[in-house]
Amino acid sequence: MDKFTLIGEGGNWRIYRTPLSNSPSIIRIPKMKVGNIQSYITNHEMVRSVGMNTLIKVEQVITEKYSGIQSEDLNFQKDRIYVTPNSLYTDSHIEKHQLVRELLNSPNITPSSPEAELFRYKNKIHKILNFNSFTTDIIKQLKHAANKKILIEFDSYFFGTERNQTETKIDYIIADLDNIYHLGKHSVNSIHKLNLSHFFNSLNLFIKYFVVTSSQLEYHEYIRLMQPSKS
Repeated sequence: MDKFTLIGEGGNWRIYRTPLSNSPSIIRIPKMKVGNIQSYITNHEMVRSVGMNTLIKVEQVITEKYSGIQSEDLNFQKDRIYVTPNSLYTDSHIEKHQLVRELLNSPNITPSSPEAELFRYKNKIHKILNFNSFTTDIIKQLKHAANKKILIEFDSYFFGTERNQTETKIDYIIADLDNIYHLGKHSVNSIHKLNLSHFFNSLNLFIKYFVVTSSQLEYHEYIRLMQPSKS
């Protein structure tokens, strides 16, 4: 592991970039349960089966020193950057301004600080060019996932934008595969509502942390109008 670069750390994994310059990969090493590895692979297969955007490669890798998951590096290509608002949010849904504290209070960013999120936080977006069509397309895709009884929680989403543009189109990749579930006993309608709630929650947080304040209101309002009623 001494040749790998630590680029992030969450509740379940330490995340490293391999040193291969032509096609670097991401290695996820579980902090505790090795069983997370197989469920991660299974969840990847579920997401792919319903045609949602996800990682191209998710494979188990075993060496003498570690066992983990290998996948492509979303942020290797320099024209787009993929970030997750989950880096700023705790599982208990209490806001945790990790990046704010690091940016304002520490002259040196720690090795485990999420590098892509730090960049996007400091270089915020002014306008999302395809916001309405993007959300409409995701709603349709999540309906298909619900038809297959698949739930995708809010921390699964990574949102992609043009790295060096303030006006950009947005896309997504399901890149955190810990919280994907098959809910065979639930109705399609209830799963669809849950999927929409998780997606819009993640998108709202993306806007809050990575879009300039002056542009946020119109996006938050559009999301409010698109969300299903709670009745």
